[in-house]
Amino acid sequence: MSQSAFYVQAIPTNVNNITSFFHEQSSLASACQVTAAQAQTANAEIYCILDAAELDLYTTKFDLNFNAPGGMCAYTSVRPYAFYYNEPGDLGAFTMTMTVDGTTGAVSGCSTNPVSLAGASCTVGGTGPIGLAGAAPVCQYNYNSLNPAGPNCCSANITLTTNHINPAAAPTTGLVSIGGKPSNCLVGPGKDVNPGVDSNGNPLDFLFFTKNSGVNMSYKIGAPIDLAHDILYNTNFWDPSRVPAASGNTTFSETWLPTIVHTTLGDGIPQAMNPFYASAATGIKSQTHASPFYEFECLDEAADTIARIRVLVRAWDQMAFFGTLSSGGLIVPSAAAPYNNGTFEQFPFNDATHPNHDKSVWQDLNNVYGDPFFRPLKTAF
Repeated sequence: MSQSAFYVQAIPTNVNNITSFFHEQSSLASACQVTAAQAQTANAEIYCILDAAELDLYTTKFDLNFNAPGGMCAYTSVRPYAFYYNEPGDLGAFTMTMTVDGTTGAVSGCSTNPVSLAGASCTVGGTGPIGLAGAAPVCQYNYNSLNPAGPNCCSANITLTTNHINPAAAPTTGLVSIGGKPSNCLVGPGKDVNPGVDSNGNPLDFLFFTKNSGVNMSYKIGAPIDLAHDILYNTNFWDPSRVPAASGNTTFSETWLPTIVHTTLGDGIPQAMNPFYASAATGIKSQTHASPFYEFECLDEAADTIARIRVLVRAWDQMAFFGTLSSGGLIVPSAAAPYNNGTFEQFPFNDATHPNHDKSVWQDLNNVYGDPFFRPLKTAF
């Protein structure tokens, strides 16, 4: 690597010696760097890939060492990968009306404004995310009732008007707050290692002043095995070049948000890491702090991008195919050299409902959150 270039290196830091490849996406021989000359010709954006076997990624810590030379980047920003383990909902303020029978306790005539939040029946998880438990508003993005209990990722302030019958009484109005935060469902290195959080618990990006003396330092990423996570925690691979045909675009952009299509090689961005995703039920965007890349930006004084490096970590599920990399095989997975081999996982399930990898990766999770098949392992090194 040239110290006069804007670059990133991936460095495994465990004592166990793993085999990995870190490269610009087009070739194993291409360094993950942008030179000043390249940046002057045109604002440069490159994608780089860390390739490793899936169990190695599960057990290994690694550093992303980045260099921004003085004189090239006035500022350098770092935005690490993060995703939503459960779907969040930032529903804002709205009104809700219902009628309660004082004799039977039965609730009727429930509605919200806007209607889409509760649909016609106020049944949570039905046609909208808001419903009722008895006469109390509940939200499908609050996972406290799961076993084991999950986070409350629902933010909602409801002006609730209750009409009373048997006996008849004047309507009562009060404020009901479902006091969760979408950030409670955020997971990943970007959630755990950051310079701070905003008032809603969302992680802030790193920003370094590098105009005079530059910066060379490392962003440290923990091993999933130590954090009770599957390799979704550090493994973010999807193929940004495979844009869904319906989007009409060739780059990662907000116009992708309605279309998520996974094929053999994985088209489109997985829903859980899509910062542009809008809820099908409400149209509300609650995932604005998802970050699908480990992203490093070289910026000028006006915050315009001079160069950008986006890092993807890819887990290989069979050593035979991972070995094709070291022999100069295809970088982009194909039928000849897949990183996600075959139709089924080998063990323990061997059926079409379970993922190909022994550890789940985004390729295997089609429009879902988290990893329902994760079984934590623990060992000592």
